[in-house]
Amino acid sequence: MSNTKTSGFHYGWVIVVSCFMIMCFALCLIMNCFGLFIKPVTEDLGMSRQAFSMNSTMISAAMMVVSFFSGKVFSGRVSIKKIMMVATVGLSASYALYSMASTPVVFYAISIAVGIFLALLAQVPCSMLVNNWFREKKGLAMGLVFMGSGVGGIILNPIISALMGSVGWRMTYLVMAGVMFVAVAPCTFFLIRVRPEDKGLEPYGGRAQGGASEVYGMTYAEARRDLRFWLLLLSVMIITGCCASVVQQLASYVSDIGYSYEVSAMVSSCSLGLMAVGKLLTGRMYDKLGVRTSTLICMACVIGGIGILSMAASGVAFIGVFLVLFGVGCALTTVAYPILTTALFGNRDYSSIYGIVNVANSVGTAVGSPIAAAIFDSQGSYVPAWYLAAALLCVDFVVLLVMFRKKPAAEAVH
Repeated sequence: MSNTKTSGFHYGWVIVVSCFMIMCFALCLIMNCFGLFIKPVTEDLGMSRQAFSMNSTMISAAMMVVSFFSGKVFSGRVSIKKIMMVATVGLSASYALYSMASTPVVFYAISIAVGIFLALLAQVPCSMLVNNWFREKKGLAMGLVFMGSGVGGIILNPIISALMGSVGWRMTYLVMAGVMFVAVAPCTFFLIRVRPEDKGLEPYGGRAQGGASEVYGMTYAEARRDLRFWLLLLSVMIITGCCASVVQQLASYVSDIGYSYEVSAMVSSCSLGLMAVGKLLTGRMYDKLGVRTSTLICMACVIGGIGILSMAASGVAFIGVFLVLFGVGCALTTVAYPILTTALFGNRDYSSIYGIVNVANSVGTAVGSPIAAAIFDSQGSYVPAWYLAAALLCVDFVVLLVMFRKKPAAEAVH
């Protein structure tokens, strides 16, 4: 096998582009563009925002179940590529079914299917592919992949907003399902290769120990006996829950404080765009500054961003500052989790350990948006929800400091 670390183009970057497309046109469409449908659907069907936001909970719950068994699902008995191919078809078809839903129960049933297929297509398999293909510049590669969920917002939010106004929310769901399939299917069916060996290559950066495949770190059983594992799960749930509540309710919040639907969609799009840039910057920051420093910087940004969001009604400048800070900080929910998992526990049992981390991620997503919506329904404002999120993140900052007191198994934290 040839090591193409620096000489010529490495196929690992094709894997990055393919995973970027999955994040852009699948994960982003389902999770980050969710908020654009809240007001049109609830006003048309007479559904409360909390009831509609439960769709996010159903998606996350289904993803959580799949992630819990990801060690077995992605064990190698069935190729990751084949799983992702089936998931591409299933996810596009399931998303299209939203166009025919008329009651909460039907929405929830569809959301369960959407969550299952999304879990088989997005975070866990994409992070496994990056881990397989990269030994160096892994932070950059991971940042580029998860940057897709932010770039998707820039591309899709204006399209969804325009379609909503011209053809209604039902046809918008149907059209976007087609867009998803056209964008993702070429990647999963033709471009993705699970390992460098499938192309006769070594990982970007080469192999350790004279070409031997480098396996290090803990088994899943060993990780469960480590306090850092449980602190990481707690931290992931808090971070994701707080960030998800902002991302999914942002468009509605901006509209509620006096801006038009078009402006609120633009703010949501800008938020996702800056999040995309933030993911790229965060990936490089993890490569350069290390795990501990990078994670704490992102935490400080997301705390400050959500705190400032609570003052957005006082002027558009507050929205601008929020967008910048949150764009960097929210990268924690995507770029940081797989990097933290590898740094703390190694790659020996990565799929099993990261699968449970992704369960915590799904729990956070499941509870964050509905709690924010419930606070709005009871208080008539999202501001108390932003106060609660900022307070929880301050507690989580302390949790992370405790987690980082002990040197990770895989690499030093600095």
